[in-house]
This record gives sequence, structure tokens and C-alpha cells, in this order.
Amino acid sequence: MNDSKWLFAVKSEQELQLLTKTIDRIFLTISDYPDYDSGNFETIRFQAFEIWNNEPKHKNFSIIMENYYHKIFLEHIKRNPNKTPAPKNFWPYSYQFYLCNPVKVFEAIVEKANDNPSIDIKLLVSPDADRATLIPEPMPTSLLNLEELKILSNPDNQYTIEAQIKNGKSFNDLVSIASKKSINKGKLKEVLPFINQSARELLSLRDTDKIAEEKQKYKRR
Repeated sequence: MNDSKWLFAVKSEQELQLLTKTIDRIFLTISDYPDYDSGNFETIRFQAFEIWNNEPKHKNFSIIMENYYHKIFLEHIKRNPNKTPAPKNFWPYSYQFYLCNPVKVFEAIVEKANDNPSIDIKLLVSPDADRATLIPEPMPTSLLNLEELKILSNPDNQYTIEAQIKNGKSFNDLVSIASKKSINKGKLKEVLPFINQSARELLSLRDTDKIAEEKQKYKRR
């Protein structure tokens, strides 16, 4: 399957406090198929990320969980006290995920997983390493919508963005892409393929906390 994600059940103020304040570190592990789109199920990737709740650069994780509890969970309970709402889906490689500035601390690739597996450890951060020196994952700009791209291409943000421009392109090239009615993803990838933590601080979380009633039973892809 290709829908691996993390689920967070927050059913009380106490659980919310535990998840967002009391526990300093959220440790996220996930396994997936990096070559899923090409039908390769022999290669499996294992990764681990850390989010430190009480560090300012990771503040968006707490905001996401607080919004879920107050806007989704409690509202569902108000509508139907006898039904337990679904937990919060926290999707890897999503816009919201990257805005939490996750830090990767482990990655391993397993080749020929079904017949003759071999393990290649790509990254292993020691448990006692200083987390303050670790750089959060770069965010692909392909995740941005047009309004978000316009924020990055605002002249006021040129100093922050310009150092991340690639392939001999200029900030004006980014401005040109953002001036269109839709984003040319190919050109954007050539000019600004990723943005770092500093650029992400210019952006806001999306409002994804809307009540929705599922009419069909969920089935995995």
C-alpha cells in the first residue's frame, strides 16, 4: 500500500497536554516503498523523524494537534456524543508535515526484501547527538499552492529566498513563475526545488480542520 501515515488520538485536555507539552520529543517511524510508482515492492525504506514540542521551530506540531482536538474532536462529540471521532491523520511528505520542521535521524534501505534482503543504512544520528545542530528536512516546493508561492516571491522576502535559488536562476525568475495564473511545476523545480526552515517561517499552516461526514467506508488503496 502507499498510504502510510501516523495517527494521533487526542480525547481529552490531559491527553492534549501530554502530547504537546509534557512529552518533549515526538518520535515518528515509518516504512514505505520509495519506488512505489514504478511497481517496485522489493525495495523498502525505513525512516525515523523527531519533532521537539517545546522548541519554537517545531511549534506547528502542537498547533495542528490543538486545532484537531478543539475544532474536530470536540465538535464531533458535540454532534454525536456516542460516537468516537477518528484520530488525527498526520501525513508524511505533506505541506503540514514539513511546516513542523521534522528532523530525520534514521534512514535505511532494504533491497530485495522478499528474497535475499540486504540493508543499507543511509543515516544514523546518535541518540546523544546535539539536536540543535540538526537541519530539518527540506520541503519540496511542488507542495506549494499559488498563494504560498506569491508569499515567497514577495520582494520583502528576497533576502531569505535568494540563497536557495538553483541552476543559475534569479529571484526574478521565481517572481515570474508566481505571476502566472497557475504554477508551472517544472520551471519551479528548476528555479527553487526546495525551501529550508527560514523560508517556511514565512508560511502559515493550512486550515484543514473542517468537519466532514464520511458516506462510504474507508478502503485502503
